[in-house]
Amino acid sequence: MSLFAAFFTSLVAGGFYSLFRYNLRSNLGDAGENLIPDATLEDVNELLTLTRNLNGEARLQARNKLLELLPRITEENAPLLTLQGQKDLSSLLASRDWELILLSLGAIENGGTGLHVHAVRALAQGKHLASSDPEIREVATLCLTRIEERLAKSEYSTVLLRPSIVPSEPETLLRPIATSLPEEPELLLRSGEKPE
Repeated sequence: MSLFAAFFTSLVAGGFYSLFRYNLRSNLGDAGENLIPDATLEDVNELLTLTRNLNGEARLQARNKLLELLPRITEENAPLLTLQGQKDLSSLLASRDWELILLSLGAIENGGTGLHVHAVRALAQGKHLASSDPEIREVATLCLTRIEERLAKSEYSTVLLRPSIVPSEPETLLRPIATSLPEEPELLLRSGEKPE
């Protein structure tokens, strides 16, 4: 856990979140400048919360760090986003910040879940800032397609199939195999002539 995440977690757990917010708003030289530049990809959840809850210079610093970190979210590291982080990421799509919306869509495209579908669909349908910006609408449409493909793929992997022959137990189900089994070519090849 980074210094930023540990400090943020201790403040929230100790009930000093409002003090932290005040500290970042009023005393950026002591709190904001020392914490936010040290943030890493593991701190995206906290930065999303700060961007949503703060105003002024502190929000701007958290936003700028998010602009740096959001493009680094991939399908592999997307599980770093907590449920609240995913909700905060979706809420950014309703903001008026063009650059933050586009980078959020990129992060969602790479690692978004079903939780993001509603917010992305709203942009794809021309709501919020997408009502006046066709680029956001186009990126949201592509992002929505990618999320739906990922959801269909993950849903397919949980499908159970019935066997092609009648099993001894009627409740027998098969899982689709992801990789092929090693096969012996001698067993697969048969002569074209009938042996006598």
